[in-house]
Amino acid sequence: IVMFHRTEALDIGRYYQQARDNAEIYNNVFAFILDQILTNVDFIYQTALYLALRIGIPLSLVTIFFLSIFYIAVLRFIDLYYKVSNYKYIYLVFILTLCPIIWVVSISRTTAALSFFILGCAYVKKNHLIKSCVFFLAAIFTHVSMMIYIALVLIAYVISKLRIHKARSLILAVI
Repeated sequence: IVMFHRTEALDIGRYYQQARDNAEIYNNVFAFILDQILTNVDFIYQTALYLALRIGIPLSLVTIFFLSIFYIAVLRFIDLYYKVSNYKYIYLVFILTLCPIIWVVSISRTTAALSFFILGCAYVKKNHLIKSCVFFLAAIFTHVSMMIYIALVLIAYVISKLRIHKARSLILAVI
């Protein structure tokens, strides 16, 4: 990937540079984590990169880890609705080829947040609300923009539990 695009031109290059800067600024892991929690709502991805640098793990492995969670989450979500576990490898190839991998890697923080969001939605579907809340919080703490999508899912969940006529629920959803 780096062979074809300079990482500085992508979001991932900015994340990696920020992690390197943080590693130089903060010698104490706990001070860094506390500062991240107090100053940033979406601290999970940057904290994972910082911890990887402190331990000596290549930053690209953190990106691969979060991308793996994303693909696993998508497969679990598809299986939940369509029971396609026999065909999951075909779906994985399909998912992997949907868009160029450079785009997915570039937006790895968003991809990580989406994976937590998808897992939260899967647990909403199964009525495991505590687990879904944990994943929804992880999504928000990874990328704050997930609050909009989570709010929409929760509104849809409440409307589905109220057993409102479909036409009325559509009007409520639009409002």
